[in-house]
Amino acid sequence: MRTVLFILFFVAASTFADDAYHESVSVEAVNIFALAKDGKGKLVPDLHRDEFKVLENGVSQSILDVSNFAEDKSNNLTGKDVPLSITFAIDTSASMASSLENKKRIEVAKSAILMLMDELKPEDKMMLVSFSRYPKILSEMTSNKQQVEDLLLVQRPINEKTAIYDSLSDVLDHMKDSTGTKILVLCTDGEDNSSKMKFDTFLDKIAGMDVVVLAFSVPSGDDTQQSQYEINKIAEITGGYAFFPQNMGELKTILMQIRRAMRNQYSIWYRPTNAVKDGHWRSVQILCTRPGIELYHRPGYFAR
Repeated sequence: MRTVLFILFFVAASTFADDAYHESVSVEAVNIFALAKDGKGKLVPDLHRDEFKVLENGVSQSILDVSNFAEDKSNNLTGKDVPLSITFAIDTSASMASSLENKKRIEVAKSAILMLMDELKPEDKMMLVSFSRYPKILSEMTSNKQQVEDLLLVQRPINEKTAIYDSLSDVLDHMKDSTGTKILVLCTDGEDNSSKMKFDTFLDKIAGMDVVVLAFSVPSGDDTQQSQYEINKIAEITGGYAFFPQNMGELKTILMQIRRAMRNQYSIWYRPTNAVKDGHWRSVQILCTRPGIELYHRPGYFAR
């Protein structure tokens, strides 16, 4: 079996446009989360509202509000805080007992989750899920970090295969009622080898959810091309991007980048000029007038 360690988590939306990539939202006001990077790949936290331009199906839109979580977590449009709602899903299948640089992969996954938990604020909430062939909700959404940490630390690999798509499908259903910016952190070391759900079917489902995915994997097998392709597709279809660190040192560096990314998102609200809920796909392009800035955001939504 090809083995990888990857963590998926929702942060922003991508400029990657395809009719299969979509988000279902109400057309009264559209909210797009975006991440900005400069030419060196560094996050840019100081953009202002007048530096953004939004196009929907090529037509310029009037921006209602732009909030930057790095400076102010309040949403000016709603007047309310925008907390994070994070689900940590950790693979506990048999292969998680294998080692990466003399450390069991499940312990590597635990350390990564704990590092990301350090970034959470009191108003943020988290849910912990373990999975092998089936998902098990260990903790419902809570702000109690100690509770989640205690449950995380006692997780051990069991002698079962891995059903990533089936398990995540159930987890996504459970996340539907979560509020705030939804993030899923998925930790696993292997390809899906027991799901009944096909990969393309899973992509269709996750593309219709109001989530964003960031993926990174640490390959350990000889043939990782297919696994990396699937990870990239999952990231792209939700507006994120994928990393492939080769060792623990690179993994730690990427985790630091992810922690900063969690607090450097822009929330962009606009009211579409076409207010008809016709169910059709609307492509969205967000431009930055500051030279050298690249924005990662969802490519569009279905007007429902």
